[in-house]
Amino acid sequence: MIRCRKFNRRIHFIKIIKGKDEDGYPKDNEKLLKTVWASVRSLRGKEFFNAAKINSENLKVFNLKYFKGLETNMFIKYNEKLYNIKSINDLNENHKEYEIYASEVSSSE
Repeated sequence: MIRCRKFNRRIHFIKIIKGKDEDGYPKDNEKLLKTVWASVRSLRGKEFFNAAKINSENLKVFNLKYFKGLETNMFIKYNEKLYNIKSINDLNENHKEYEIYASEVSSSE
């Protein structure tokens, strides 16, 4: 059973569309795909130390209700920061809840 009260943060799923500005310079545009309620947490304990081995110190875990169409080429926007989806786990494979691991996109990417 999913407890809705734990989903207390708004997150946005977006795609980055490559384009050009009015002067012809490359410009990335965000296309909003879906806005949902989720729980958000940072890594802790063993998860944190395992992530540190691969230099992923800005990793977050997002839990949310299942919806069709979620892909790893999407980004998550949360608190005005962009997160790159690293893995999607359909918990218990029963299409009720996702657990998503995502790393913060640095401004140099």
